[in-house]
Amino acid sequence: MLRPGAGRGGRGGENVFVPDCMTADPVTISKDTPIFQALEIIKQRKIRHLPVTREGRLVGLVTGAGC
Repeated sequence: MLRPGAGRGGRGGENVFVPDCMTADPVTISKDTPIFQALEIIKQRKIRHLPVTREGRLVGLVTGAGC
């Protein structure tokens, strides 16, 4: 759920579009990545979600609170 004023620049939700809130080229991992490495990436990059991909397709997400 998008909070009022949540867009970059403090714009209200009615004027915020997906490109305003997305990461265009996110860091991803494969399902074979050890969880300690995934959590280290989350910590180092100061991100909350780490996409897991297979053959360029999203298959899941790892979150800092996931394990």
